[in-house]
Amino acid sequence: MKHMIRKLFGLCLSFLIALTLAGCAQAAKPADYPGEYTLTGMKYADGQEMEDFGDLGMAGKMVLNEDGTGYYEVFGARSDLTYDIENKMIASNGNESEFTYEKDVLSVSLDGTFIYEFQKN
Repeated sequence: MKHMIRKLFGLCLSFLIALTLAGCAQAAKPADYPGEYTLTGMKYADGQEMEDFGDLGMAGKMVLNEDGTGYYEVFGARSDLTYDIENKMIASNGNESEFTYEKDVLSVSLDGTFIYEFQKN
C-alpha cells in the first residue's frame, strides 16, 4: 500500500511539472507580431555567423502593421512587404520566405543570401 501511494504521488507530481512547463512554452500570439523592429544581427543563408556584423555599422529596421502589411529598410533601401502569421511567411519583391519568431526576435531570409535578425522595440 505504501509503495502504491508513492507511485501515485510521483505520477501526480510529474503531471504538475508537465503542466507547468507547457504553460511556459506558449507560442507567440498574432497580437505579438505588429510593431517596429531593429536589425540586430545577420547570418549567411547557410547559418554561418557574420563575425564582423557589429563592425560594419549596418542599420536596418522592419515595421509590421496589424493588417498584414509593412516594410523593411536594409542597406539604405526600403521595400514593402506582406506577412502571414498563420503560415509564418513574409513576401517582398516577388519572393516569399518563411520566418521564425522567438523571444521578440524575428528571423527571416529576405533575399536568399542572408538571414536577418530583427529585435522588436
